[in-house]
Amino acid sequence: MRILQLTSTSAMGGTEQMVLALAGGLNRLGHACSIFSLAGPATLTQAAAAQNIDALTFDLHSPFQLRELQRIRAAILERRVDLIHTYGLQADVFGRLLRELLGKNVRLVCGIRSIDDNRPMKKVLLDRYTSARADLFISNSEAGRQARIRRERIPARKIDLIYNGIDITPIAIGRQKLKEQWAVGEGVWPVIVHVANLRPMKGHETALGAARIIARKFLNALFLFAGRDDSNGMIPQMARDLGVEEHARFLGFCPRTRELLAMADVMILPSSYEGCPVSILEAMAEGCPVVASNVGGIPELVRNETEALLVQPGKASELAGAIERIVKNTELRRSLIQAARERVEKNFTVEKMVEGYERAYLREIHNL
Repeated sequence: MRILQLTSTSAMGGTEQMVLALAGGLNRLGHACSIFSLAGPATLTQAAAAQNIDALTFDLHSPFQLRELQRIRAAILERRVDLIHTYGLQADVFGRLLRELLGKNVRLVCGIRSIDDNRPMKKVLLDRYTSARADLFISNSEAGRQARIRRERIPARKIDLIYNGIDITPIAIGRQKLKEQWAVGEGVWPVIVHVANLRPMKGHETALGAARIIARKFLNALFLFAGRDDSNGMIPQMARDLGVEEHARFLGFCPRTRELLAMADVMILPSSYEGCPVSILEAMAEGCPVVASNVGGIPELVRNETEALLVQPGKASELAGAIERIVKNTELRRSLIQAARERVEKNFTVEKMVEGYERAYLREIHNL
């Protein structure tokens, strides 16, 4: 098969990480998978090139950029693509319009990556009224699937479910060595890691509220925030306003999040909504116990009190309480780590994900 993964942006996030893993996996199976990004800083493109994956970043910010549209169409025709898989509303809509120019021999699949409870109605309607041009939707969570059926009115029969998958091999660097590499002092404890770009739905305000509580009980606690600052400095300023700047370190975009998780005592994700977050899967693989919001697709990955502790979003005291339980209760910690490792091995490997997408693509291309 000749497959095109088409993303709205080339800035790295959870979706882009999965696109990279999927393209690499499909290429190893003998298919020809390319990655195009409509705009962005080309971070994804560079990462793909490092793995010998065909990738391009364009500069499309408006449907009226006819020259750039022609460039993209020409690049697709040159690769004789059988199927296009889009990610993000911009890529979804562009792919649906492009489908009209390329003809029905090119199949179109649109990804569903999040619940997005606060999605503006104009985006809902745009998605709803162009969705008929897509042949298939693939959601990475049942919660996301149900949200699109209910809100965008996409027929249930057109939405497949394929969970994210990761390489479950733990990194081969010892915890003490990692602490030295990341300049985490000997007496620092506990280390709490939050892996997410600094955006409102990711719960950084709640995390900082929890940091304020934890810092009173654990004088050497450290919160590491790994992610691109999309808040224009508001989240770091909030840490200063709350008086927890000495307990919070903002790392910016971090391509080595697995190292942070292997070093951490707890991983947190207090989001207000989620699909199938990669960071939780990585924590499960690295033996880092998880505290996360009981929202969206998160309960499909981890069960409360079995593989993780799940809390209500926006409740800093509840988040802090769950963190304290894990760092103080060795038996609970060990139980969560063991159960999480078994679950990620069984359900969320990159091999399982790639096989699922390969079957879905073959079915669409060959009408199986």
